[in-house]
Amino acid sequence: MKRTLWMFPRNKRTAGATEIALILRALSNALNASKNSNLDQSAQDELINTFNDFNLKVGGKLQHLNSGGERTYEAYLKQMGLIFEHLNTNGTKGIFLTLAGQELANLHNPTSVLRKQILRMQFPSPYSIGQNVGIDESIEVKPAIFVAKLLQDTRLGGFVSKEDVFFACVYGRDEESHNFVVSKCQQARAERAKISGISSEKARFKALLSLIDDPSVDFYTKKTYGHSAEKRIKEILDTANTLINRLHSARIILRDISGDSDYNSHRFYLNKNFESEIIEVEQEPIELKTNHSNVESWQRRLGRGSKSKDTRRDFSCKSYKLTAPEEIIKQETIKKAELYGALFDVHEFCEELSKTTNMTLSKIDAIVRNVLPTASGELRSQLVATATDSKQHLAFETNLATYLKNAFSEADVLHIGNKKRTSKKDTNHDFADVLFHTPLHEIVQFDAKSRSKKYEFTASEQSKSEDYAKFVDELFPHECDVQKCFVIVSSSISQGSYRKASISSSRTSVQFKLVDVEKLMSLVDMSAPNENLFVKELQNS
Repeated sequence: MKRTLWMFPRNKRTAGATEIALILRALSNALNASKNSNLDQSAQDELINTFNDFNLKVGGKLQHLNSGGERTYEAYLKQMGLIFEHLNTNGTKGIFLTLAGQELANLHNPTSVLRKQILRMQFPSPYSIGQNVGIDESIEVKPAIFVAKLLQDTRLGGFVSKEDVFFACVYGRDEESHNFVVSKCQQARAERAKISGISSEKARFKALLSLIDDPSVDFYTKKTYGHSAEKRIKEILDTANTLINRLHSARIILRDISGDSDYNSHRFYLNKNFESEIIEVEQEPIELKTNHSNVESWQRRLGRGSKSKDTRRDFSCKSYKLTAPEEIIKQETIKKAELYGALFDVHEFCEELSKTTNMTLSKIDAIVRNVLPTASGELRSQLVATATDSKQHLAFETNLATYLKNAFSEADVLHIGNKKRTSKKDTNHDFADVLFHTPLHEIVQFDAKSRSKKYEFTASEQSKSEDYAKFVDELFPHECDVQKCFVIVSSSISQGSYRKASISSSRTSVQFKLVDVEKLMSLVDMSAPNENLFVKELQNS
């Protein structure tokens, strides 16, 4: 008997372009320094040092490659088609970067390259048929595409949780399994709703297990044979969560914070900006081993990246001078892009970099723009991603300012979140986060609230916001400026907050508006590039 379950290496549960690119660069350097592109001890030591220098972790810091860390990294990169094995003339196996791996290491639009490779992950693959994984070769499916199709199925309401992906991991064996998995998800949601009076973990286990046809077969793997059903369910939920994290970190899916699943876990929906990419990869056939002369050819095909095929004869690994000024600029750029997407002021970023290097501003600008991902599809998803992460409040307010600036070129949009009030006579509070100033001297203040749950306009929040709205003299650049409204933007807003906003409007004589981020983007779509129309739409929202 062979396993039919999906599996993903869990040393890196996410798939951020910055980390993967740096991992590949460090690996390329180590392989370049080694004989026959094989990780001898000196190459291992160099790789460990670089991983630790850049804080590239496997759970904690990578301590030693021989403990299985390096093999797990190889499996991780192999599964996404970023490395392949080549048989050297002396009979040893060397490791090399695929075309996709090279594109990532060269920082050639890394977010786009990585997204495509995640979508292309498939069973069977050189990873999945390996001795320690051993997924039956009859399983022919692209996991990321399978989940994307679940998200597009109206029967599931346009969202999935890790409990839904759990059933995909167990029963998603080919494209024909789609309806069967949807049915299991529907039944699981209904089953959980019936169970009451016991803890959520016990209810989850009971509901999920009740829908497994044959645990001894459906949960089977060599290493876990004999484990309890409860333990296996937890392990498979971990696998499902790993896939969700990869998709979410690549922004293929986005967090839905309007509510939790029936199991009180996070819900996710499809980022529609990438639907064309999903369709493109979905239409590519599953690459079977039988269609290739050897495993190397198969691996190189899965890692073709932006090319139609890999015809290289020289695929030796490049050495990257990771601490050279140009390379540091590239690395800082993709770090910035991973945090802010396309939503940051590139000119301001380049000016900051120019202070720490001897390069001209024009040269820095050329390096940065060559590395930056294309903006298409990134703006909206990045705004939503930071709005739903309570740890990214600064990124959210910065993103909001840049988003509005991109949409309304004639307006003055200033990030004022770090601005300090000169006089504390009237209030101890400083300012809101974003100032929107139109050529007709209309002003709107925005307060950006990143939240993983619904925003509550509490009494302390009210007091602070009312001071922001009332004491504005230091913000108005012209005497004729008029504040039209004060807007609080968050990922989702509790119903009771709207009544409190009405009270704040009465107290301050300034119109208070609470707008969720999706509503804000629809108002921008409706009015851009007319900033005056945008202000009116905000007032009427």
